[in-house]
Amino acid sequence: MGESQSRYSIVERLTQSKLDIMTAKTRVKDEITKAVQRVKTLEIDMKEDKKVIQDEADKQKRELDVTYRNAEQDVDNLKERQESQEKLYDDKIKAIDNALKQLEEISKTSPTSS
Repeated sequence: MGESQSRYSIVERLTQSKLDIMTAKTRVKDEITKAVQRVKTLEIDMKEDKKVIQDEADKQKRELDVTYRNAEQDVDNLKERQESQEKLYDDKIKAIDNALKQLEEISKTSPTSS
């Protein structure tokens, strides 16, 4: 009977060793599966982040384009305003010059009292 118990305990230890090895093997597979899944998740996140970053960059570019076009329009408006103001000032200068000429003519023909 002692011999059969000895065989039984050897079989039991070997079976337990086999189960431990199979469990370890399964853990390794599970670790690899989890690592692969993590890589896939990170890849999806990275693609989404790249899209968000690209969208933000596109938005900023559009905003800069609008700001630039507005600045150009401001320059054009100022140039038009300058032209109309210069014309107005030129007209005023002409009117003053005419008034001065008339005064000069009046002065030439008027007797001066001394």
